[in-house]
Amino acid sequence: MKKSLVWALLALSAMSACSLFVESEFTIPSGSTPPKWLKATDRTAGPIQMTVYTNWSVKIDVTDGQGRTIRTLSGRYSNEPIAAARAPSCFPQYFIVEVGGIKELFEQRRPGALVNTTHTFGGECLSAYVKSISQ
Repeated sequence: MKKSLVWALLALSAMSACSLFVESEFTIPSGSTPPKWLKATDRTAGPIQMTVYTNWSVKIDVTDGQGRTIRTLSGRYSNEPIAAARAPSCFPQYFIVEVGGIKELFEQRRPGALVNTTHTFGGECLSAYVKSISQ
């Protein structure tokens, strides 16, 4: 009985650990339009680092001009139904990060880590979705 309980706990901990692998990392460069979920005091000269994990959680590090983290936020990542409307190799790519109930749309213009906040989609097929999250 004890042996099976130990194996069950080990399996459970292994499964939960797998959900915390880094899936993607993005940078919102300084000078970009800041996301709506940032406070006015967080709108600094430094870039914002976003780490997306395999369980779709997001860690957001707000940095100052010297690259020091001044605030950490957490949120949720989503690219549905956006991904269904575009080919994976087609750019720009779009995704949403929700923090505190506020959804922000991001655009990745080319392969790499840089993303920008945006309020428009490239292409008519996604315009209805933009309207639905803007409300």
